[in-house]
Formats: sequence, structure tokens, C-alpha cells
Amino acid sequence: MQRIKKPKTRYEPSEFLLDEFKRAGLSPTPSKLKILDIFHENANGSLSAYDVYNVGQKKNFNLSMSTVYVSIGRLVSYELLVVTMFTGNEKKFRLNKGQKNSVIKCPHCGTFEDFDGEKISRLCSETLLSMNFSPEKCVFSIDALCNRCR
Repeated sequence: MQRIKKPKTRYEPSEFLLDEFKRAGLSPTPSKLKILDIFHENANGSLSAYDVYNVGQKKNFNLSMSTVYVSIGRLVSYELLVVTMFTGNEKKFRLNKGQKNSVIKCPHCGTFEDFDGEKISRLCSETLLSMNFSPEKCVFSIDALCNRCR
């Protein structure tokens, strides 16, 4: 019995993805391109590194967990992705679209919404300055039940 080999499909990144890398000054390695592509396909959602790994496996992207972690770290450092930490230190990542990094998350179903945390950020900055700290970054994550889960 002869084994049938699965044809290898060559990954071709879009010009849009290549332009994003050029703007960020990041070298467009195949793994980073594939990972950013996964985030663009899930543009309205947050993904954990494990989620990215699973999607990559389904798409036959041949990415190891180690590669996913390293590449996501680089994409975050170049501000193409942002990190959102939820309760229990669960890290999720999403595209950086210039949105406020303030999130309300339903702990039951995982639904999340961005919100404008400008007032909270201002209060946080004022408090830190009064304590002789210089704020560099404020991230807010609130767990609350959504309408469906109440």
C-alpha cells in the first residue's frame, strides 16, 4: 500500500503584513508573519499563546510552542500586539489597534470588551505621582458578568 503524501502549501504573506513589519522595523521571519496572520484572522479577539499554537497546527504552519512564545514576545516589544492579563495570570494577546488597554472580561464565558480607561488612568497617574512614582504604563482588567451569564 502506497502512502499518499500531503502536498505542502507554501505560506505567502499579504503585502499588508509585510508593510506592518517594515513600519515597525521588525524583520519579517516566516514564523512572525504566520503568527501575525493568525491575529489578523481573529482581529476582534484575544488569543493565548496556546490558542495561537493550536490555530497554527490546524493551518499546518509548523510552529513549535517555543517559537510561538518567542515570536509573540517580539511582536509585543515592537507594539504590533498588546498583552492583556486576566485573573489567574492568564495572558492573552491581541492586535494593537491603538485602543486603550482597558478590558472588561466575563469570567464565565470569556467575552471581553475594551473600555476607555482614561479617567481611571488619570486617577492612577495622579496617585502614583503623589507617591513619587513615575507611571510608565497602566493596564486595567475588570472581571464582571456579562448580560448572558447573569
